Amino acid sequence: MPITLEQYNRVQLYLDGEMTEAQQQEFLSQLRNDPELQESCEFEKHLRKNARSIRHTDELVALSRQDQELTAADPERTAAVRVLIETAGREWREERRQRNIWIAAAACFVLIAGSLVLFLNTHHGKAAAGKELFAQFFQKDVVPEGNYPMLARAFKDYNNNDYSTIQHYDLANMPTLKGADDQREKILALGYYYRGVSYLLTDDPEKAAVSLQWVIDHPSSEDLVWKAQWYKSLALVRTSHTEEAKKLLRTLAANTHAGQYAQQANALLQKLEANAH
Repeated sequence: MPITLEQYNRVQLYLDGEMTEAQQQEFLSQLRNDPELQESCEFEKHLRKNARSIRHTDELVALSRQDQELTAADPERTAAVRVLIETAGREWREERRQRNIWIAAAACFVLIAGSLVLFLNTHHGKAAAGKELFAQFFQKDVVPEGNYPMLARAFKDYNNNDYSTIQHYDLANMPTLKGADDQREKILALGYYYRGVSYLLTDDPEKAAVSLQWVIDHPSSEDLVWKAQWYKSLALVRTSHTEEAKKLLRTLAANTHAGQYAQQANALLQKLEANAH
């Protein structure tokens, strides 16, 4: 609500120190229980501090010195000054509202910026820890012995640290040699497995996880599945997907037939659990 003339006069008397002790006590009691009166008082303090920014301040000051009966005897003057007071009050409220909006916006910005910094620091810490564990546990797997004509060139390049051949080989449309239909699934699984390992070697763990999951979903041999689970867990650790990595590692560690991969899974799991604390 706009500032009333009565409120204005009472506030002026209080701020000018022209109230008796009894009047002051009564005013303070009303001030504590009347939000509008509190706002009027704040407005007048603002007005006195910033008098040059409000037009016709002399009219307001003159009004504060007038007796109420004299003011009532000049209704036109009173009405004009009332308009000035109410206009100034609206301007002050709008200025304070805008200031509060900016303060709130600034506070939100600080909160968001602080949260972002905390998130980035936390994320950076997790990424660094994952990278360190990956480097500690990862070792390049060697290609298997045997004759695999469809993968011969890819395996040769892999051994020579050239991983582009296996990464770009069209495994989905790989032809089947005559008389080797029963070997196609095994060759495919080997292709996807070494493609996954090659992506880890070229620091592309997201693609590695996809290729290794294909091997897990198409089990041509148990030992290859165990190896795929192990390397996929390393890919998950490398990308800070710690909980997903733990789940896969627990499965592998509990497999009594997985041999060294179960042991490695258990060791890595212990490291992850220790880092969580």
